[in-house]
Amino acid sequence: MYVIALLMQRVAAYSAVVILLSGCTAPLTQLGALGSMQNRAPTTYPLHRPLPQSSSGQDLLYVSGIDAVGVYSYPKGKSLGLLGTFESPGGMCVDRSGNAFVPIYYDGQVLEFAHGDAAFAGSTPIATIATANFPRDCSIDPTTGDLAVTFWDGVQIFSNGSTGWRGPQTYTQPDGTYFVYSCAYDNSGNLFFDADTQHSPFQLTELLAGGSGTFTTVSLNQGFKSPAGILWDGTYLAVADWRRRHWTQVYRFSIQGSTGTEVGSTKLVGGKGTLFWIQGSTIISPGSDRGEYGVGFWKYPEGGRPKKIVSFHDGAAGVAVSPGG
Repeated sequence: MYVIALLMQRVAAYSAVVILLSGCTAPLTQLGALGSMQNRAPTTYPLHRPLPQSSSGQDLLYVSGIDAVGVYSYPKGKSLGLLGTFESPGGMCVDRSGNAFVPIYYDGQVLEFAHGDAAFAGSTPIATIATANFPRDCSIDPTTGDLAVTFWDGVQIFSNGSTGWRGPQTYTQPDGTYFVYSCAYDNSGNLFFDADTQHSPFQLTELLAGGSGTFTTVSLNQGFKSPAGILWDGTYLAVADWRRRHWTQVYRFSIQGSTGTEVGSTKLVGGKGTLFWIQGSTIISPGSDRGEYGVGFWKYPEGGRPKKIVSFHDGAAGVAVSPGG
């Protein structure tokens, strides 16, 4: 994986300002534009367009797989159809309006879909956002509505303006990061992302809110063998660990400055993935007692065996719940 990741770093296309992460708590250093990208103006993506919303009154569960995204009612788990087929969709996120964002790993873009429109197979996205190579996961800043997207060796942030998406601002660590996996905003707009680096198989970084470009490497009192899904549960940072054969363990950490202290954990019996979603007192993740083709619902933070299982035709990878208002 290290060799492939290093090759990807050589060919990654950057479409905005590149900022170098160079240590622990410090301001990020702005680099000059690369090659033909000099003096390039920020990209403005299309203004959101209203589409039919056949399911606008209910919560929706989105499930990404190898080549498709399935849509279900939530919490009943009734299948409502597919968004369509894609080149390896990844971890998803939703905004306050219920719009769903789907990173397309091999296409280098994030697709935004209106809530409710997801019930129509082959739905047209209301925005197509070009990203760096191999976007993996995303998160929405609850304070600004900005969109963060992880890719091979960094994270990009797109601003949510009145005329559409602008940016991105790109943060990268080309000399030390092999693979950035997941990201999550907390309630205050601080962004966390985890990575596999040349120094450690798991590194957690916090990019502080406010646009200061200040980041912190966060140490946790729990060991991880690889980067995995992370999510803010409203109070704590939840981090998944799928190094066990028959379950996923999700740890909860209280973050104080550059230190994360474990306050508890949730065992997902039958869990087979690292990306997950927390919706109130329920945690949702790929994998179940029926095998890999399913999505389990577990009590949160109690865990144990799934209280509900939803079948999925494809190998499930990511999940997200979109509120119906």
